[in-house]
Amino acid sequence: MTNFTKIAVALGGNFPQTPAFFDFAVKKLMDEGLCQVQIAPVIRTRPVDCVAGTADFYNTVLTGIWPGSAQQLHQVCRQIEIAAGRPADHRSDEGRVLDLDLILFGD
Repeated sequence: MTNFTKIAVALGGNFPQTPAFFDFAVKKLMDEGLCQVQIAPVIRTRPVDCVAGTADFYNTVLTGIWPGSAQQLHQVCRQIEIAAGRPADHRSDEGRVLDLDLILFGD
């Protein structure tokens, strides 16, 4: 029997195509087993501690239940970011097409 864990993932990015990549990320996460997905509305925020000229960010968060470990979810998120075009090695103060951050895993 599979144990499911409550999770939350923050999604962000500041490229024009970022909102479409949110849909891509959710589909990929569901393909990997995420279910009972709920997604907050997308908001725009100003960049903080980024290089000059960085565009505003699109942000949202999703919740759901995950059938694997935190490490497995983290790995899937990294693979999705790379598939969306984010370099595996990147600076934290640069713009990005897609950023997935695991913000809750269980209690």
